[in-house]
Amino acid sequence: MEHLTANAIYCGGAIICVIAVAQYIYAGLTNTLSHVPGPWYTRFTSLPSTAFVILAHHPEWVHALHARYGPVVRISPHEVDVADPSAAQRIHRARSGFLKSPFYSLLITDSSSVFNEIRPEVHRKYKRLLTGPMSETGLKAFLPRIDGKVRLAIDRMRSENKIRGAADIAKWFMFLSFDIIGDLTFGESFGQLESGRKTQSVDDFVSLGFVGGLRSMFPTIAKISLFLPIPVFRNATKIQYRTFDYAEKALSRHRTRVEQTGSDLRPTVFSRLYTAEAEETWSPIEIRDNAQVFIVGGSDTTANSMIYLIWAVCKIPQVKAKLLKELEILQQGYGYEDLRDKSYLNCIVNETLRLYTALPAGLPRLVPTGGAELAGHFIPEGATVMTQAYSLHRDENAFPDPYRFYPER
Repeated sequence: MEHLTANAIYCGGAIICVIAVAQYIYAGLTNTLSHVPGPWYTRFTSLPSTAFVILAHHPEWVHALHARYGPVVRISPHEVDVADPSAAQRIHRARSGFLKSPFYSLLITDSSSVFNEIRPEVHRKYKRLLTGPMSETGLKAFLPRIDGKVRLAIDRMRSENKIRGAADIAKWFMFLSFDIIGDLTFGESFGQLESGRKTQSVDDFVSLGFVGGLRSMFPTIAKISLFLPIPVFRNATKIQYRTFDYAEKALSRHRTRVEQTGSDLRPTVFSRLYTAEAEETWSPIEIRDNAQVFIVGGSDTTANSMIYLIWAVCKIPQVKAKLLKELEILQQGYGYEDLRDKSYLNCIVNETLRLYTALPAGLPRLVPTGGAELAGHFIPEGATVMTQAYSLHRDENAFPDPYRFYPER
């Protein structure tokens, strides 16, 4: 009897497995993206795409697929990457109907900000009040504070060079970007330029990028980790809530200073919220979430861009010489207005952002109702389309010899 029961269990398990595999294969064969060019296995699974994300080689993998299959390529059962400039413009045009995918909500849980908010009406509310402070005109109000941080960073690099015979510009650029964005967000910097050391808070903010990647790749495990002690994911959750706590306290200190002095002596990008009309005000949690994402999105990305710019210029002597020639006429104490119209400097900045963009991966969007024709391929509604900068910036039609750092282009 026990033998028969065991056999029945085994047979039942085998039947379930066969049915699951059959359903899996059927789903792949009837995939609505089957007609889109791409590797055969991407009809059935997203595992290769996930693996390349974990290995930090996803943009190169997708770019290689474009080289083989063309400007539109299927990278998973539900995702397509588009490397056609016209199609990319259509996807990201205002009110195009291509809304942010749920991917953004997974990056930071329990959070709603101008970056990860997928509801159009809420995103518009955030954008209305942040557009002014983040415009060139709005940022000019912060120039004296930014200039002071930049000059302090240069002094620290110079001092370190005298002591060691070399300066770690990667470290100082990271300190500089965090201290500036902290000052503009909270009205106080992280103090790293003064101390020369990374703080725990900055370590946490830097780690949020990794944390967001974990959550977006493994959303189910991330949810379970809220209740079970899964080591890496549980720690990731703790990091996120520590950054929430830091942002809340820093914003509270700034608000208290404004209330006590009766004036905002160190305005931030969020200062306008203090005097906004009732219908435009944000809750404390909304301010916290947006402050947090400003730190994450505006710090190491800026630092990495500056690091690559210096590296790219210094490794090509003729580029370095031409830049120094353009800058040699600057007077002592020069500032932003003296630099903004320097043509070759701007060419170098643009070429750095093209070839060494800090965000090379795709920006997921959902195809609207009715589907869309993109670069000669019909993509059904509900599918996810991405437009990775890594491939768009290496379009040989737009950028001949695309792998060459050539500011004159």
